[in-house]
Amino acid sequence: MELLNINNDVKWTAAKKDVAFDKSAINIFRINVNEYFNQISNVYESNLSYTELEKAFRFFKESDRKRYIVSKYALRNILSYFLLVSPAKISIYKSENKKPAVSGIEFNVTHSKSYILIGVSPFKIGIDIEHIDHHFNYHDITTSSFSPEELQLISNQNTSANFYSIWTRKEAVLKASGEGLIDNMNELNSLNSSITRKQVKYYLQSFMPDKEYAGCIAFEEPEATLNYWDYQ
Repeated sequence: MELLNINNDVKWTAAKKDVAFDKSAINIFRINVNEYFNQISNVYESNLSYTELEKAFRFFKESDRKRYIVSKYALRNILSYFLLVSPAKISIYKSENKKPAVSGIEFNVTHSKSYILIGVSPFKIGIDIEHIDHHFNYHDITTSSFSPEELQLISNQNTSANFYSIWTRKEAVLKASGEGLIDNMNELNSLNSSITRKQVKYYLQSFMPDKEYAGCIAFEEPEATLNYWDYQ
């Protein structure tokens, strides 16, 4: 796992207004879906757009509906501190490859099971989180999705953690570049500390958002400060 440069010692600090909104740094906010939804269940409708509310109630599963509401509500509130605009007035539009964007700052959102991660940065970023499912038969997709070097690392240690760590690296850099998932995923070797996509060099940092979760953030600026916040 050392080859992946995984930060296993991330310190998640409670996000406070006076320290957690540094526009010059990369700020990664971790949100527990159920805990946060319990806090906003009576107020979220005031901040979400009509389109967002309409979509929220089309979800069949309650867990999916809660996750969607939490991600939209938290994102609007977090962006409001950076942009100095009220959450309800933030205009989120679709940029390249339908990637959500706002004017004035870069952001990216990812979720898996109990957690949502929101990355905010002055330059392009991509972030991904995956819950490590030890029962998932990942061998069925490795050949079509992983490079020979990645396959060797997975086969040498044969762990689900390796599979998910590599997968989050691929997703993070492709989200940063605005490409989304591509057909030739096996041609993208994510083991290096940096990857160039669409003439932009992205640096990758893998980390553990929590026990049994893998995460990665891809970003442009090699000297950037990475801050990890618990958002409530």
